[in-house]
Amino acid sequence: LLYFAKLCLEKIYYDVAEKTCLLIITNPSAKKSTSIEAHFILAKSQIFQEKYTSALETYQKILNLAETEEEKALVYFQIGELNFNQLNDITSALSAYKIILEKYPNNNSTLISEVSVRLGDCFLVSGQPDSAFEVYQKLLDANPRYLKAEEYYFKIAEIYFYKKDF
Repeated sequence: LLYFAKLCLEKIYYDVAEKTCLLIITNPSAKKSTSIEAHFILAKSQIFQEKYTSALETYQKILNLAETEEEKALVYFQIGELNFNQLNDITSALSAYKIILEKYPNNNSTLISEVSVRLGDCFLVSGQPDSAFEVYQKLLDANPRYLKAEEYYFKIAEIYFYKKDF
């Protein structure tokens, strides 16, 4: 059923994916890992259907089920993304990203980099270009040959543009 839910999500049958995930989640014999994965798919389908409050509730349920730091960090990242991208709630997004950096700093390095970029983005859109600059510059200083270094340079150039310092 989990494969079917993933397939429905890919094929844009969000309502079917949602119903399938609910079947999995309510099955008392479902493995915890399967239930967690079904919750993630459910949250994505809810986001695609613009059911943002439901998606946030689903992410909270995953936090209660999650056993590993990696799972919890990923949930907080998704909460941050939902708040940043769909709800335009920068304060809540910033809070979610900070939780990852404070509670799970030794997590997946790619996720930590993505979180740091988003933290800088939050600062930038909330009118704190100097804080954003610090975040982006730290990322560059830590690994100037990183594949995303070009993205960091671009973000720094954006800051100079916003500050009219060019």
